[in-house]
Amino acid sequence: VVVNGLEESLARVLHQGCWSQVRSFGAADSDFSAVGEPDAFDLRPAQIDSDSHRRHYNAPMIRPLLALALLLTPAFASAQQAVTIRVGTLLDGKGGKQRDVAVVVRASKIDRINMAPAGTPTYDLRRLTLLPGLIDTHVHIGWHFGKSGRMDNSGETPEEAALFGAENAWTTLMGGVTTAQSVGAVSDLPLRDAINRGVLPGPRLLTSLGAITTGSATDAKLSEGDLEGAVRKFKDAGADLIKIFASRSIRDGGTQTLSTAQLAAVCGEARRLGLRTLVHAHSAGGLRSP
Repeated sequence: VVVNGLEESLARVLHQGCWSQVRSFGAADSDFSAVGEPDAFDLRPAQIDSDSHRRHYNAPMIRPLLALALLLTPAFASAQQAVTIRVGTLLDGKGGKQRDVAVVVRASKIDRINMAPAGTPTYDLRRLTLLPGLIDTHVHIGWHFGKSGRMDNSGETPEEAALFGAENAWTTLMGGVTTAQSVGAVSDLPLRDAINRGVLPGPRLLTSLGAITTGSATDAKLSEGDLEGAVRKFKDAGADLIKIFASRSIRDGGTQTLSTAQLAAVCGEARRLGLRTLVHAHSAGGLRSP
């Protein structure tokens, strides 16, 4: 579905998982995060092309939408009463649509859908179309092209890198994504927390804050206890999920670098701690257990 102008912007600004846990809308939103710096594991810095995806928006149009996004932000949710958004067309995320309905938002979550709305809504958008926010399960929120126009950030200051991350969070939100999983870098943590506090606009951010890597000759020698300990360090540091490099790059053949027992140890400990796992694997050899 293509929605333009204010329709598109409003859909993007329904902020930070506003549609999460609304099973009647078919939204599937799971929690996961990650951080930590175990010596044996690689916490990779981030970089992405923001310029190629940068768009320009009409400021008078954006201002009321930003006000709406702020209203729906968790930091302000407890102090706000229910917000009613009346729309001409509502896409339910499962292929269906409703006409002339009102979405009631309470504490940054969808509370209910009024099929026969009455009274004066907080926002009257009956000429527009509303849809659930998108969920992107694999991003690197801080990646960007450097001063050379390439994926090279040499000579860049930490302050510049932080601003690129904030810019990418904004651009991601304005692209319609209200929940993004960044996998991941330590720099994701302050950005995620700033978004959660409501001081920066961005999608609800979930992060691995790094990865358990598989590229070195020592990885195969790591005990299951070592790997379980690494998972606990990520959890203690604030991780939402655990990322595992279970194979070499496809450029190096994509072969499996952690044994089935090692992978089971990581996934088992993550599950015990309530974290999901994301596995980086290339080629059939890396995808199949021996």
